[in-house]
Amino acid sequence: MNYGEAASIFRELQRVDEVPEVPQAPLVPGFLIERLLGEGGSGEVFEAVSTKTGRRVALKIMRHPIGDRDTAQRAWREFDALDRVRTPCVPRLDGYGEVDGRFYIATEFIDGHPITTYAHRARLGQRQALELVANVCEAVQDLHEHGVLHRDLKPGNILIDNKGRPVIIDLGLASIATGSGGTLGAEGMPVGTPAYMSPEQARGEHPGVSTRSDVYALGAIARLLVTGTTPHDTGGPLMGVISRIASTPARRPREQDPSVPPSLDAVLAKATAFEPEERYASAAGFAADLRRYLRGEPVEARPPGAWVRGVRWVMRHPVLTTGIGCTGLLIFTVVVMDVAVRYSLAQPFGAELGPSARRVYVVSRAGGRLGPPLVTFAEDSAGNLPEPRILERPRSMGGGAFVLSADHAPGGTGTTLSAFDLSTRERVWSAPVPAGFPALREPSYRDASARRQHSYALSRFILADVFPELPGEEIIAQFLGTPDFPSFVSVYRASGACTLEEVFRVWVPGHERVIWLPRDRCMVLAGAHNRMPTPYRLARSELDPQHNAQVVMFIRPELGRLDDRWLTNKIEETTSNTDACWVLEQPWTHVPDPSTEDSFTLSVERTMREGPGEFRVLLGANHAGVKIDGEPQAFWTTNRKGEPVTSVVFTNNMPARFRELAEQVRFVEAPACDPNPPD
Repeated sequence: MNYGEAASIFRELQRVDEVPEVPQAPLVPGFLIERLLGEGGSGEVFEAVSTKTGRRVALKIMRHPIGDRDTAQRAWREFDALDRVRTPCVPRLDGYGEVDGRFYIATEFIDGHPITTYAHRARLGQRQALELVANVCEAVQDLHEHGVLHRDLKPGNILIDNKGRPVIIDLGLASIATGSGGTLGAEGMPVGTPAYMSPEQARGEHPGVSTRSDVYALGAIARLLVTGTTPHDTGGPLMGVISRIASTPARRPREQDPSVPPSLDAVLAKATAFEPEERYASAAGFAADLRRYLRGEPVEARPPGAWVRGVRWVMRHPVLTTGIGCTGLLIFTVVVMDVAVRYSLAQPFGAELGPSARRVYVVSRAGGRLGPPLVTFAEDSAGNLPEPRILERPRSMGGGAFVLSADHAPGGTGTTLSAFDLSTRERVWSAPVPAGFPALREPSYRDASARRQHSYALSRFILADVFPELPGEEIIAQFLGTPDFPSFVSVYRASGACTLEEVFRVWVPGHERVIWLPRDRCMVLAGAHNRMPTPYRLARSELDPQHNAQVVMFIRPELGRLDDRWLTNKIEETTSNTDACWVLEQPWTHVPDPSTEDSFTLSVERTMREGPGEFRVLLGANHAGVKIDGEPQAFWTTNRKGEPVTSVVFTNNMPARFRELAEQVRFVEAPACDPNPPD
């Protein structure tokens, strides 16, 4: 029991008619002890009369001897505070000394009651009680201005005298500000009374104790007078109560008493906020806001918003918040990924032909058809049905576009190219390939029947910026005819939405596959060449492409050049736009007959893995005229000089007898072609 509790007991004993006698009262020089007011763990408090002045005093005698360190610190702290503060709000110091090895302090006797007892006996209403608290705040402000932090403000340590003035007693735990800005007080343990103790005091953070800590205690006392309860539940073991105060924000006053007005709730909640910086900076600031409320003026305190309350809750429950956050993030990620996958699978991805090849459907990534047919083909006036083919999805047109060709049956009018946007299901452009292929000045054939009418089909389509001087991209179209007749490659530009203008054409003797190298701005054609001389071409029939030489040609297109000769190699004066021509030299001991012996076929492709001027060579193996497995069996990367960039890579299907020979395959510069090939 401290001095404040003893003083409270003394006030009650004063009103008891029969006062017990003091058993074995100590003899203190200069004081006449009349009765015991109370006792506690630190000592006893007596009512006495000073023999020198005749004034009544409260005489506190410490229980432990002067040699006890804690007792000495507490006594000297209270003496220092009383000697420092000369104000009506603190009892006057009347003397001190030592008796029987124990320290004593004599202070002015206050004829009054603890603030809660006073409010109860005077039947104070809410407004009167708040006015009284404001007066107490001003008294505490007086202490603070004298450099004293009480640190143990509670109802028993705030007496209201017979004139209604507050007096602050029991400064045994007071902290005195030093010149260095520190405090004189015990370190490492909580100080104060739990019900009115600030969180920082409960945590033992003595360097963090400030005037805002006393403001918290004043707010707790005000809440007790208004709601009848303190900010925290103080039931249960002492250490549990202190731990709860140290880690948990106080309940709001309206949670304890719903009748508390919102403005008053905000003021009391601000005074007892968990974080010191969120409280009033001084007791005077608390008093001023209380009086604003009493006058009906707007208060400075505002209830925290939802965001602030949420942040505080997260700070109070870090482990739970982390768990909830991780779980929520996982669920959110799974849901978003599921929605994204479902959305992606449901988006237009490509096109497919119906079973009868008369309709074209838009399909999703999952393979399902989306909506009605995009295109439906009907018979022409001659009763012919077009033969549609889906060529490719040009990267330059975006992922949602594709190009469709419709080759008319024999007797029809030619080929139509159309580009569609999958996402909007709209035709971007559509135009017929110019009908009436130009006449070709080919060498004379001994068999006049060789000059027959040939039909061509569009086999390759590329969108590329072939000529920078023309706006937009051009269309590279490759057309193949019968095996014994040249094929040709044309470059078109779209003139309007429904017209294609041919701006470059080259005839190629044989069936080569065309690719485009954008950085080198040249075409690469690879495949069978039916005009190469022996030993690169078998001296048999040029009608069979398997008997023809395997070549790679590099062509740099020239705007406006429309050749009417087939392209042979760079030696021909009519083919100056051919940069290079390489022929595949096969490592056989003799020229094989593809119809009865093993041989190789050649094609090329352009992938994202190749660098500038590089392309991939695909090697197919033929056995007795039959292509093994129908797919390339090996590949490697080469450059425009015919030099290998990577080693040959074999597939699992390449027969062992071909592997050693395939590693010896190389390109050599092509010779001049035969002007008159043999029959």
